[in-house]
Amino acid sequence: PLASACRPSMAAFSAVRSKVPATGETDEASGTGATSALHHWTELVHQYVQRFAQPHQADGRLWRMWQRVETELGRAWTLPDLAAIACVSDEHLRRLCRKEFGRTPVQHLTFLRLQRARHLLTVTDDKVETIARAVGFESPFSFSNTFKKWVGLRPSDYRQSSKHESA
Repeated sequence: PLASACRPSMAAFSAVRSKVPATGETDEASGTGATSALHHWTELVHQYVQRFAQPHQADGRLWRMWQRVETELGRAWTLPDLAAIACVSDEHLRRLCRKEFGRTPVQHLTFLRLQRARHLLTVTDDKVETIARAVGFESPFSFSNTFKKWVGLRPSDYRQSSKHESA
């Protein structure tokens, strides 16, 4: 959680700025909206709430590390690899990522991989297996299960729903 009873957040909150994404998300969820569009609205709301609950205190080490990782998402990254790039210990990297993103480094790596996979599924006709390998999954089966767990649809179903949206 971004905020809790032990760590509440109090700050000025712009209801106007959050109204559009919240309304879009509500409309999409209550209608016959496409799952991928709902995901985008939810991501906007999440980013806004995260920014409110945890004001961004960018750590340059993390920024440089994730920038490097994004250029090589297909690589088999390990926690020690990531920590070495950030010039911190494995445990300190875990703490930094939890504080900055609300997830572990490995969870954030999975998040980045699936974000790229969603993009590739919508803009290419590459096979799911090819996309899985491009974003660092050795097994298409593992990729498909992880994608469904995080996004709510199998990759092929996600691709179909995004094609129906653009038609």
